[in-house]
Amino acid sequence: MSAPGHSTALLAEISQILKDMAESSEDLGADLSANPQVLDNHMVQLQRIDLFAQTLSHLANILAAEHPDLAVGEVRLDQLRHQLAAANVAAAA
Repeated sequence: MSAPGHSTALLAEISQILKDMAESSEDLGADLSANPQVLDNHMVQLQRIDLFAQTLSHLANILAAEHPDLAVGEVRLDQLRHQLAAANVAAAA
């Protein structure tokens, strides 16, 4: 999980912070979705909160992975997976 110039402990802490933020975002979305009026009036915004949470979770998992390059392939969000894969290819070139 280490990258040149970055300690394993630092990357693990960043990963944990991202996981905590993802969980908080999911909780926020669930709390807001429990209100039918909010749900009716703000569906698009609630979906964005869900996307934020998923993105944070995927990034945390990649940072925590023993092989981050392989972890990119496990990302379920297509746009994020393609963006990270492209960055990975560019870095290798």
